[in-house]
Parts: sequence; structure tokens; C-alpha cells
Amino acid sequence: MSSQTPEVKGPAVMGGRNWLDARFGPGHFLKLAREQEPNVPERILPGEWYPARPLLHALQHSVAQLDEFDGLESFVEVLAGESARQDLRGIHRAFLWVASPRMFLRAAPTIWANYANFGVVGESENEPGRFVVRIGEIPRDYVEWLAGAWKGFLPTAIELAGGKNPRATVLDRKPGGAGWEIRYQLTYE
Repeated sequence: MSSQTPEVKGPAVMGGRNWLDARFGPGHFLKLAREQEPNVPERILPGEWYPARPLLHALQHSVAQLDEFDGLESFVEVLAGESARQDLRGIHRAFLWVASPRMFLRAAPTIWANYANFGVVGESENEPGRFVVRIGEIPRDYVEWLAGAWKGFLPTAIELAGGKNPRATVLDRKPGGAGWEIRYQLTYE
């Protein structure tokens, strides 16, 4: 596994911060994030990279207070779907207007690399109506977060790219090689 510290791009942090602060009150996210990393800045910039640990810490502590989610994975799935709706209608809008679902899915590894510096997107199958991908080298404590992120982000992206009725499933998750790996499937019409 890479010795690199897991980091996420500003939009991932901003999405978590905005959702938590709207739900629990202004400053909730920053208070929890700074328990993990005292130097988390008040102002998060979309183009900057941030340590993922403070975000994970804030999400884990907050989901424990929410009855509507059965764990971190389902919580992150909702957050990632909302983030996709916002980001893909803004940052990637022009790409989605010309992309078919299959074309968009071909770009999934690149898009993932724009949001996180961990989790290596590997083998995939991309046929009409079905996409299967293996994501490896995931640090153990990020497996639920990553599973939820993919389950929330890609179905929303596929809808925005013209696909209908997307259904996301984690086929398996297991230790493998240099960390954990997840095999993920997305079906759509």
C-alpha cells in the first residue's frame, strides 16, 4: 500500500462540511475535524487537497447521532449523491452533455483521481447497462467511506449522463495485495 497519506479534494470536504453544518449547526464539521487535525482551515478551497482523516472522523462521529442511516456507508452514499449532483452540474457539466453513460464510466478512474489520492481503480467491465470495477489499495479504515462514495456518486452521474434506473451494489470487499479491495457493480437502462 502506498505510504502516501490519504487525501481528498476540496469538494469532498466541502460537501461533508456543508451537510453536517446544515444538520447540526454552523461549525459542527470544523469542531470535529479539528479534533483529528488541529490545522484544518476554516476556508476550504475546491482545488486544494486535504487530509482525508479529519473528514472521516467528522462523518463517523456524526452518523452515530443520526437514526436515518444504518452506518457510515449509507451516510456517505447520500452525501456523495448530493455532491455529484452539485459538482456534475457545475464543474463537469459540459462533459456530461456530450457523454453517454458508457463514455462517462470510461472516465471513472480519472474522475476518482480528481477527488481522492487513494484507492486504485483497476480492472473493469463496461458494457451497455452494466459496469463492474475493482478498486484496490484501500486503507482498511476507508473501506466503508469509499464503498458509500462510489455507491452514491456513480448512479447520480449516470442519471445526469442520460442513464435510467441506476442500481449500485458492492459485490465484495476483502483484503487483497496492498490493502483492501472492493468490487463494485452499477447497472442501468
